[in-house]
Amino acid sequence: MVDCDEIMAGRGSTRNPSSAGGGRKPGGGGGGGGGGGSRPSSGEASYSTAFSHIILAGTGTYCFQHLTSICSCAFAYHISRCSFIIVIVNSVIGVWRFGNPLYGASIDPLYGFTTAVQDLFVLPLVAATLLEKYGYPRDYIYATLSVPVIPLLSYLIGYETVKTESEKLIAVLGCAGIAWLSFINDNYYGMATCASYIMISFFVKESGDNSLKIPTQDLCNYAMCFFSYFALRAILD
Repeated sequence: MVDCDEIMAGRGSTRNPSSAGGGRKPGGGGGGGGGGGSRPSSGEASYSTAFSHIILAGTGTYCFQHLTSICSCAFAYHISRCSFIIVIVNSVIGVWRFGNPLYGASIDPLYGFTTAVQDLFVLPLVAATLLEKYGYPRDYIYATLSVPVIPLLSYLIGYETVKTESEKLIAVLGCAGIAWLSFINDNYYGMATCASYIMISFFVKESGDNSLKIPTQDLCNYAMCFFSYFALRAILD
């Protein structure tokens, strides 16, 4: 097993169905408030969305296992693992939510929470991993990881707008930071990570309906597969 220090030297969410916020409803797109004729409405099962969650859970599991197989210990390694664990957990819950027509809607609040955690924390966790990889002080890392905390608390107490707007700000700042780190360190996978996340946050989530009639949530999940893979490669590059 390769020593982790050698590897690292060098690196509207789902909401309560009754809320009136403009973000993603259960089964809707990943946080955009656009019209969603192709989205499953609250309480509906959607086997295509359940399948997309299965694919994303498999991608997250691959990334997690690949990281585990080559790293034995390191702070950055543990941070990056958390990112993929969040993706896996949210996707497994999503499979039940959209694949069970009888009881899936009963876990809407749980699915809303795990989706909010994914939307707010996955990108900062990747950014923090790269900061550690390239030798930046721990204070920078802790500051990066603290940014999503207030938006998540806002979501939990019902201030949905704060969470939705913060999600976009986190996407801009996180991608800018990752792009800069990747540029100065010739990490092209890091640039691809940024591009895929920008696509998710500002194009897929905002698209609403589309000409292919694919639910926005499905597109978000498939785009997250690319993001997860590129993030893994950026961490190990």
